[in-house]
Amino acid sequence: MTPDNIFDYSQLFCSLLTALLSLLAPLGAEISSARSVIWAGCALFALAWSKVVFLWTLSILHHNAYSLSTLHSVFFAIAATLQVDRLSDNPKRLWTPYKWAWCLGCISDAIGVAHFISRRNFDYTAWLDLAFAIGKLPVYVGIQCCVSFGSDHRYKRVPQDDPESTIPELDEIDIETGPGTAAKTSQSRAQFKIFWRFIWPSNNRAMKGRFILALVLNSGIQVVGLWIPHALGRFIDRLPSAEIWSRVSSLIVFWFALEFSHPILLGLKEWVWIKLRSYRARSLDKSTYANIMNADHSFHTTRSPTELINSVDRAKGVENSFDGLMENSADGLFMICVTIPVIAARFNQPILNLIAVCLMTKYVIFRRAVTARFRANAVLISLHELHKKRREDTVRGWATAAAFRQQGYLVGANDSRIEELGQALDKYLIHAYWFWASNLLVDYVGQYVGILLICDQVLYGYMTPGEIFVWLAYWKQVTSPVTAILKALEKLSKSFQDAAKAGEILDMKPRATQGKGLTVTQGGLELKDITLSLGGNAIFENFNLSVPGGTKVALVGPSGVGKSTIIGLLSGQIIPDSGEVLVDGQNINEVDHDVLASHIGVLEQKPHVYNTTVKENVLYGKREATDEEVETACRKACIHDDVVGREKGYETPCGVDGKHFSGGQVQRITIARLFLMDPKVLLIDEGTSALDAATEGFIKRSIAEAFESRTVVTVAHRLSSIRQADITIVLGANGKIVESGTHDTLLKSRGKYWEYWQEHLGEQT
Repeated sequence: MTPDNIFDYSQLFCSLLTALLSLLAPLGAEISSARSVIWAGCALFALAWSKVVFLWTLSILHHNAYSLSTLHSVFFAIAATLQVDRLSDNPKRLWTPYKWAWCLGCISDAIGVAHFISRRNFDYTAWLDLAFAIGKLPVYVGIQCCVSFGSDHRYKRVPQDDPESTIPELDEIDIETGPGTAAKTSQSRAQFKIFWRFIWPSNNRAMKGRFILALVLNSGIQVVGLWIPHALGRFIDRLPSAEIWSRVSSLIVFWFALEFSHPILLGLKEWVWIKLRSYRARSLDKSTYANIMNADHSFHTTRSPTELINSVDRAKGVENSFDGLMENSADGLFMICVTIPVIAARFNQPILNLIAVCLMTKYVIFRRAVTARFRANAVLISLHELHKKRREDTVRGWATAAAFRQQGYLVGANDSRIEELGQALDKYLIHAYWFWASNLLVDYVGQYVGILLICDQVLYGYMTPGEIFVWLAYWKQVTSPVTAILKALEKLSKSFQDAAKAGEILDMKPRATQGKGLTVTQGGLELKDITLSLGGNAIFENFNLSVPGGTKVALVGPSGVGKSTIIGLLSGQIIPDSGEVLVDGQNINEVDHDVLASHIGVLEQKPHVYNTTVKENVLYGKREATDEEVETACRKACIHDDVVGREKGYETPCGVDGKHFSGGQVQRITIARLFLMDPKVLLIDEGTSALDAATEGFIKRSIAEAFESRTVVTVAHRLSSIRQADITIVLGANGKIVESGTHDTLLKSRGKYWEYWQEHLGEQT
């Protein structure tokens, strides 16, 4: 190997490494630089492409063979294009790989100058290399001056409110500038880890076999697809020969065998994927729903049911997007490893240069399009969720709108939101159209430029006419997988964005399900040094409350002082920022949540009845209960007669939000659940507010009888319902205990409770 060959191959290696570093730069650390680095990058871009154009022009005019100098010049030009494309977003921030790429370019040009000086024979190409190398060296020096070598640092994202979450919030991502790009990359990596366990069925041997078999079949499809144009080209070249028509030649048989095997392999692959796709969709749906149902109280109070349901639905596109990406990535890898080397062996260097330039152009178009569509889709998702929430809210509140004659206003507001949503959708689709049109233009330009290059070679006798048909087939095999990969990446990016909230749900740490057991003997409750903030508002600070076992305690006070929050703390639905919640001296944060829920019953302020039968609703208190136990619980709750009076009895559907029953009947159904559950501790949060006086009195007597020796904590605004409480605790502002004692003791002290009682008597009068 001559020194010139060694020099050419070293230059080619440097150019390939430079292009690779420029492509993978976002995976590196971000560094700061002067704003003028963009101008230096543009100068490199102009010089690199000017050299490529000069070399191409001279080669075409003189009909010279393309040298390795042209090829490595193309790769340097591609690297410069990728750098300028990224720097145009924010020139003050770039990545460490760019710095090393520029160092390589500087070293390469310096070696080029030294090699020129050592040569004895000079041609126009050597002089051209020298001129451009001397022109680029000052630019490289200027770039290195713009970059601060000692200021490397990674931009860290802002910590989340939830320390367990690994996904950046979508609202915190600014994809136009430096840290935003890093945050976007961080988000993609985190979501990839979350969703990967649903893509690769690691816990199912049969599905893993299907997954691997599908990839093998996909590789077989690519091999067959590669041979089809080769066989077709040979067939066309031998058309003038009489031998090919005199008998059925092996060439024709081989070509037909390839053509028929291709759809067969394709059909087998799709058949293998069917069950795998169904299995993964089920696994994702199950896990998302399980995490939602096992989330804590604060999670559900900050999210609407519509938002959560939409999150589950939006996540269903992720596995399909992964399938498309993996299949197309296999195609692309096969293309790089097999198809391009075959093209390199069959065609000359101009075709390789053309392929490299077209692939680079498609990548730049893809990156720009994805960035624009990412912004547009973020707006679209936000508007779509807002529209669904408002629409559901207004439909639920139809009776109120009708009572105040506001239907016209709501219809107009809905029309305005739909128009705004339509405009956002149009913007998103326009970005999608330009991405499609630009890719199509690159495909057609590359195809016809390749035909012209081959025709030039045919004209001078270097190739046969059949090579044109081979080129058309190979060009399709190169561009189709690349286009498919880019579309799959774009679809996956959109799926990740759509499924961002589902990713947060799947990333949540579940509440303790393997905690300690709980032994409840007396039922004593204690809040010890509790500090709690909800929604940024301080509710309690070093709050203490003790409820002796077996006592009946009532909580009284104005709205907003934390009465319902205390119920949430005692039931384990709300987790304090600091402090301990104790049941018979045992910290409930260390207890298995299911065990805790089996000992503590809660009668909610706004009880929910599911859209199923009465019996099914009552059985939420105890799944294994018999029909007799269900009826006994309903008798205690004073709902049995109402239920059996209906045509279907206990199989009567309750309707959405219990609309087939009155408010009082719904409340009694939920009270029946508690009687069936028979907990050791009962927490009542305005649980009888919708009942008439007679029914309330009957249920109170049933509760008093059933929970005679058990702990009961009651929150009530009607003071008459808590007269018999052993202890009444009056809460004031900031969760402070104003006074406590029995009903008679508090009246005698003539404090806050006495004031509330006087107001209560006035209301009764």
